[in-house]
Amino acid sequence: MQKDIQECLNNGFRFSDITILCRGNFDIFSYSQKLGNLKVNYNGEETNIKTISDKGLTLELSNTLLAVVELLKWETNPKNKPHLIMMMFYLNRLGRINMPDFTLEMKEISALEQHETIIQFIEEKYHVKLKQDHFPKFNLYNFIEYYINEFSIEHKETDFLLNFLEMLFNFTQMQEQAPKNF
Repeated sequence: MQKDIQECLNNGFRFSDITILCRGNFDIFSYSQKLGNLKVNYNGEETNIKTISDKGLTLELSNTLLAVVELLKWETNPKNKPHLIMMMFYLNRLGRINMPDFTLEMKEISALEQHETIIQFIEEKYHVKLKQDHFPKFNLYNFIEYYINEFSIEHKETDFLLNFLEMLFNFTQMQEQAPKNF
Protein backbone atom coordinates (compact mmCIF):
# COMPACT_ATOMS: atom_id res chain seq x y z
CA MET A 1 0.00 0.00 0.00
CA GLN A 2 2.83 2.38 0.80
CA LYS A 3 4.18 1.94 -2.75
CA ASP A 4 0.71 2.48 -4.27
CA ILE A 5 0.15 5.61 -2.19
CA GLN A 6 3.55 6.98 -3.19
CA GLU A 7 2.72 6.33 -6.85
CA CYS A 8 -0.59 8.22 -6.50
CA LEU A 9 1.20 11.16 -4.84
CA ASN A 10 3.84 11.14 -7.59
CA ASN A 11 1.01 11.38 -10.15
CA GLY A 12 -0.28 14.60 -8.55
CA PHE A 13 -2.95 13.27 -6.23
CA ARG A 14 -3.31 14.53 -2.64
CA PHE A 15 -3.85 12.41 0.46
CA SER A 16 -7.50 13.50 0.46
CA ASP A 17 -7.89 12.03 -3.06
CA ILE A 18 -6.89 8.54 -1.96
CA THR A 19 -9.39 6.04 -0.54
CA ILE A 20 -8.67 2.61 0.90
CA LEU A 21 -11.66 0.33 1.35
CA CYS A 22 -11.68 -1.98 4.37
CA ARG A 23 -13.93 -4.79 5.55
CA GLY A 24 -14.67 -3.41 9.00
CA ASN A 25 -13.80 -0.92 11.72
CA PHE A 26 -10.98 -3.06 13.06
CA ASP A 27 -9.34 -3.12 9.63
CA ILE A 28 -9.75 0.65 9.33
CA PHE A 29 -8.06 1.22 12.68
CA SER A 30 -5.35 -1.36 12.03
CA TYR A 31 -4.44 -0.04 8.56
CA SER A 32 -4.68 3.55 9.74
CA GLN A 33 -2.18 2.88 12.53
CA LYS A 34 0.20 0.92 10.31
CA LEU A 35 0.08 3.39 7.43
CA GLY A 36 0.35 6.38 9.78
CA ASN A 37 3.77 5.12 10.86
CA LEU A 38 5.06 4.85 7.27
CA LYS A 39 6.66 7.71 5.36
CA VAL A 40 6.24 8.86 1.75
CA ASN A 41 7.59 11.77 -0.27
CA TYR A 42 4.87 14.43 -0.51
CA ASN A 43 5.46 17.85 -2.07
CA GLY A 44 9.21 17.31 -1.89
CA GLU A 45 9.23 16.42 1.80
CA GLU A 46 9.29 13.09 3.60
CA THR A 47 6.10 12.86 5.69
CA ASN A 48 4.02 10.25 7.45
CA ILE A 49 1.05 8.91 5.51
CA LYS A 50 -2.02 10.80 6.63
CA THR A 51 -5.04 8.59 7.28
CA ILE A 52 -8.53 9.34 8.50
CA SER A 53 -12.12 8.44 7.66
CA ASP A 54 -15.61 8.90 9.04
CA LYS A 55 -15.46 5.35 10.42
CA GLY A 56 -11.96 6.06 11.68
CA LEU A 57 -13.40 8.82 13.85
CA THR A 58 -15.58 6.56 15.94
CA LEU A 59 -14.86 7.00 19.64
CA GLU A 60 -14.14 3.37 20.33
CA LEU A 61 -11.01 3.52 18.19
CA SER A 62 -9.20 6.07 20.38
CA ASN A 63 -8.06 5.21 23.88
CA THR A 64 -7.35 8.90 24.46
CA LEU A 65 -10.92 9.94 23.69
CA LEU A 66 -12.38 6.99 25.57
CA ALA A 67 -10.39 8.11 28.63
CA VAL A 68 -11.68 11.69 28.22
CA VAL A 69 -15.28 10.48 27.99
CA GLU A 70 -14.88 8.34 31.12
CA LEU A 71 -13.30 11.30 32.96
CA LEU A 72 -16.28 13.49 32.04
CA LYS A 73 -18.71 10.83 33.26
CA TRP A 74 -16.77 10.42 36.50
CA GLU A 75 -16.57 14.19 37.06
CA THR A 76 -20.35 14.38 36.59
CA ASN A 77 -20.87 11.71 39.26
CA PRO A 78 -17.70 11.24 41.37
CA LYS A 79 -19.28 8.43 43.41
CA ASN A 80 -19.57 6.34 40.23
CA LYS A 81 -16.09 4.83 40.38
CA PRO A 82 -16.54 2.44 37.41
CA HIS A 83 -15.99 5.50 35.19
CA LEU A 84 -12.76 6.25 37.06
CA ILE A 85 -11.68 2.63 36.61
CA MET A 86 -12.45 2.72 32.88
CA MET A 87 -10.56 6.01 32.47
CA MET A 88 -7.51 4.47 34.11
CA PHE A 89 -7.94 1.32 32.00
CA TYR A 90 -7.84 3.34 28.75
CA LEU A 91 -4.87 5.42 29.93
CA ASN A 92 -3.03 2.21 30.82
CA ARG A 93 -3.91 0.55 27.50
CA LEU A 94 -2.78 3.69 25.67
CA GLY A 95 0.54 3.60 27.51
CA ARG A 96 0.04 7.03 29.10
CA ILE A 97 0.35 5.41 32.53
CA ASN A 98 1.96 2.15 33.59
CA MET A 99 0.00 -0.17 35.87
CA PRO A 100 1.76 -3.54 35.99
CA ASP A 101 -1.00 -4.96 38.23
CA PHE A 102 -4.11 -3.07 37.16
CA THR A 103 -6.46 -4.79 39.61
CA LEU A 104 -4.24 -4.19 42.64
CA GLU A 105 -3.58 -0.56 41.77
CA MET A 106 -7.25 0.16 41.06
CA LYS A 107 -8.14 -1.41 44.40
CA GLU A 108 -5.74 1.06 46.03
CA ILE A 109 -7.31 4.01 44.18
CA SER A 110 -10.88 2.83 44.80
CA ALA A 111 -10.21 2.64 48.53
CA LEU A 112 -9.75 6.41 48.58
CA GLU A 113 -12.99 8.11 49.59
CA GLN A 114 -12.70 11.77 48.64
CA HIS A 115 -12.81 12.90 45.02
CA GLU A 116 -10.02 15.46 45.57
CA THR A 117 -7.86 12.83 47.28
CA ILE A 118 -8.20 10.51 44.26
CA ILE A 119 -7.30 13.33 41.86
CA GLN A 120 -4.24 14.25 43.94
CA PHE A 121 -3.18 10.58 44.22
CA ILE A 122 -3.42 10.06 40.44
CA GLU A 123 -1.43 13.24 39.78
CA GLU A 124 1.32 12.25 42.22
CA LYS A 125 1.59 8.58 41.27
CA TYR A 126 0.85 8.65 37.52
CA HIS A 127 1.65 12.29 36.63
CA VAL A 128 -1.79 12.84 35.09
CA LYS A 129 -3.34 16.19 35.95
CA LEU A 130 -7.13 15.81 36.19
CA LYS A 131 -7.83 19.28 37.58
CA GLN A 132 -7.68 22.53 35.63
CA ASP A 133 -7.38 24.77 38.69
CA HIS A 134 -5.03 27.42 37.33
CA PHE A 135 -6.89 28.10 34.10
CA PRO A 136 -9.67 30.55 33.36
CA LYS A 137 -13.08 29.06 32.61
CA PHE A 138 -12.73 27.27 29.31
CA ASN A 139 -15.26 26.89 26.56
CA LEU A 140 -16.09 23.33 25.54
CA TYR A 141 -13.34 23.15 22.90
CA ASN A 142 -10.56 24.34 25.24
CA PHE A 143 -11.84 22.16 28.07
CA ILE A 144 -11.71 18.97 25.96
CA GLU A 145 -8.46 20.01 24.25
CA TYR A 146 -6.78 20.30 27.66
CA TYR A 147 -7.61 16.70 28.55
CA ILE A 148 -6.71 15.38 25.12
CA ASN A 149 -3.30 17.03 25.51
CA GLU A 150 -2.97 15.71 29.06
CA PHE A 151 -3.95 12.14 28.14
CA SER A 152 -2.41 11.73 24.70
CA ILE A 153 0.98 10.35 23.80
CA GLU A 154 3.16 12.02 21.18
CA HIS A 155 2.95 10.32 17.76
CA LYS A 156 0.01 8.12 18.82
CA GLU A 157 -3.50 8.64 17.43
CA THR A 158 -2.31 12.07 16.19
CA ASP A 159 -4.33 12.29 12.96
CA PHE A 160 -7.38 10.96 14.75
CA LEU A 161 -7.13 13.48 17.61
CA LEU A 162 -6.45 16.44 15.33
CA ASN A 163 -9.45 15.57 13.18
CA PHE A 164 -11.62 15.12 16.27
CA LEU A 165 -10.52 18.52 17.59
CA GLU A 166 -11.29 20.08 14.21
CA MET A 167 -14.78 18.60 14.30
CA LEU A 168 -15.24 19.79 17.90
CA PHE A 169 -14.04 23.28 16.94
CA ASN A 170 -16.53 23.43 14.07
CA PHE A 171 -19.29 22.24 16.40
CA THR A 172 -18.50 24.89 19.02
CA GLN A 173 -18.39 27.60 16.35
CA MET A 174 -21.82 26.55 15.07
CA GLN A 175 -23.18 26.56 18.64
CA GLU A 176 -21.86 30.08 19.25
CA GLN A 177 -23.45 31.33 16.03
CA ALA A 178 -26.80 29.62 16.58
CA PRO A 179 -29.63 31.97 17.60
CA LYS A 180 -30.48 31.74 21.28
CA ASN A 181 -34.15 31.18 22.10
CA PHE A 182 -34.97 32.31 25.62
